[in-house]
Amino acid sequence: ANTQNAEAILVSTHNGMAHEYAKQLRAALDRQKIRLPVLIGGILNQKVESQSLPVDVTGNLKELGFYPCARLEGGFKKLLESNIMAKGEG
Repeated sequence: ANTQNAEAILVSTHNGMAHEYAKQLRAALDRQKIRLPVLIGGILNQKVESQSLPVDVTGNLKELGFYPCARLEGGFKKLLESNIMAKGEG
């Protein structure tokens, strides 16, 4: 992946897989020596054997060095929207 001009990586996850996916992503980024902030949103939980419902893994994601965010808001959301509009994609 070309990350030359990237300023951040944004990821959205599905129900029950956030921690496992984040561990795989961390390993891939480390292998390629990519040092960018990673914002991870969506459903931030993980299915585990001992629980009937997926458990919140926000703390685990922070331990991996990621920035959990349930939804984009504030300045970052405005920045993304302005970039999309400037490119004529919105």
